[in-house]
Amino acid sequence: MGEESSDSSLGEKVLNKFGDKGSPQRSYWMWGIGIFTLLLLIFLIWANFFWYRDCSSAQCFSDYLQNCNSAKYVKSGTMQFQYEILGIQEGACAVRVKLLQGDLNNEDSTKIEGDSMVCSLPKGMVVAPEAEIAYCHGILKEGLQDLIISKMHKYIVQNLGDVKDAF
Repeated sequence: MGEESSDSSLGEKVLNKFGDKGSPQRSYWMWGIGIFTLLLLIFLIWANFFWYRDCSSAQCFSDYLQNCNSAKYVKSGTMQFQYEILGIQEGACAVRVKLLQGDLNNEDSTKIEGDSMVCSLPKGMVVAPEAEIAYCHGILKEGLQDLIISKMHKYIVQNLGDVKDAF
């Protein structure tokens, strides 16, 4: 019987700490757990879909692209591109490409600054997305294709005499 009294006193201590069923203390405790769980769930969803690792090197970006994990990278050169790995979409690795700054020596390229496209690269393929333009769609793709066609046209016109002599 001495054992039962110690068990009942332990039970009373637990009830006093958390409150008995229906008491305001227990209700506040349950609301606190519920709110904490909800906030944790919201954070995990946000982190999974909206958080990107900022890469400062091409190697870092390549590592994330290899596994198609969310990351951002800004590639500088004659043209400055921003890449965002969006994740797996329809079995391919989706990467958003945005032109931040066009080639300063090419006036036409500055007209497409701010445009973007989405490239659906095969999983595991590690390349600069704009180099594989066939996998891309969007306004930037059209602009880049127009630049290529324009450049080829200028080259043909400038070298028309050489081409004529060759025939």
